[in-house]
Amino acid sequence: EVDAMIKDREARYFTELSENEKIYYQELTLSEQAAFRICRDLALKTKENLFFMSYAELGERLEVKLQKAQIIMINFVKDGPLSEVEKGTKWTPGIKAKATSWRWDFSKLK
Repeated sequence: EVDAMIKDREARYFTELSENEKIYYQELTLSEQAAFRICRDLALKTKENLFFMSYAELGERLEVKLQKAQIIMINFVKDGPLSEVEKGTKWTPGIKAKATSWRWDFSKLK
């Protein structure tokens, strides 16, 4: 029953994508598809398609190492649907950490 619910949700999600998004999404690995869904869904919750996320946070969500999450995000930037708005900062004594801000804009797909 749970598997059927998951498959149904995946099918409905796919129908929400534009044709370009569908093509791009189908070319991604499973980890990249999960990152795509996370980034896109977070961005669509705001008017300007902005969201905040560190590589470490994405890695935790995907259950992959930080470096793998970083590669995924860098590839999204190279391909076009993602752009870095403001670089985050690491935590250091006396300074709060700040996640990087990103913009999701599929019209820039290369």
